[in-house]
Amino acid sequence: MNKVKLAKLIFLGLFVLLIILYFVLPKERKSKITPQNVAQELSQKISENISDKLPEELVPKEKKEKIEISNLEVNNFYTTSLTIDNEGNQLIANKDKYRIYFIPKYNQFTISILDPAFEETKLTAEEDFVKILSADKKDLCFLNVSIATPGYINPDEAGKMHKLSWCTSP
Repeated sequence: MNKVKLAKLIFLGLFVLLIILYFVLPKERKSKITPQNVAQELSQKISENISDKLPEELVPKEKKEKIEISNLEVNNFYTTSLTIDNEGNQLIANKDKYRIYFIPKYNQFTISILDPAFEETKLTAEEDFVKILSADKKDLCFLNVSIATPGYINPDEAGKMHKLSWCTSP
């Protein structure tokens, strides 16, 4: 095989590889920031080792065991949160397969599923959520809770906002 044919084959191979990569690699999507898609935003923005402290005005005045969120008394997760960013967002559970956040700006809990086995992981995360807040399941339905997963983890469930499995539709 002469050098010209070899060069053509290499060029053709690279061209085919580029075409395959273009269609296989996910394209970056621009999405509007809303309370409904904050789970995906936080999964990407909040690092696990941020050492900033919660702004003083967001800390409960007394270090009580219980605090009130949306007229529901729950465990004071502020005292046990794992990570706090400069906007006051709390990482209250940081597991391999999921993360649970509290976003005070929206008074919202967000459960981000980080495992392709969405339903199974969702149930485990919900059980942990109940334990962390130490409240009745039916009462937790009155809280603003959304459950989501990033597109790179589970494209079929990405973009969908789920509620707690035991809560009925509004």
